[in-house]
Amino acid sequence: MSPLLALAQGHSFVRQYGKQLSLSGPTWDINVLDDNFVLFANGENILMYENGSFSAVPFPTELRCVHIARHTERIYAGGVNELGYYEVLNTGEPQYTSLLTELDSITAKSLGNIRQS
Repeated sequence: MSPLLALAQGHSFVRQYGKQLSLSGPTWDINVLDDNFVLFANGENILMYENGSFSAVPFPTELRCVHIARHTERIYAGGVNELGYYEVLNTGEPQYTSLLTELDSITAKSLGNIRQS
């Protein structure tokens, strides 16, 4: 057994944050802006870590990927037959805009899982 592994035994590196975040499902993607802002694509939510605290932002379907676009200050998100972006309003609340309206109806209904590659 390696010395590092031996030191890790008996220590929990996972912190429980309780059920107040209403999280479900696996984490499919992680996107990092810096040490103080990280996004996780988790179930039907974007789990947002900001300055030491977590919050959940709902997504319309099963979420698969998140991406922070620094130049537009948008958070792009993709899931099962859904693709769009969030912008933060003056109130501080995120507003979601679906991009499916830009696609024809046949393409929009057959997207499947949207994932980053």
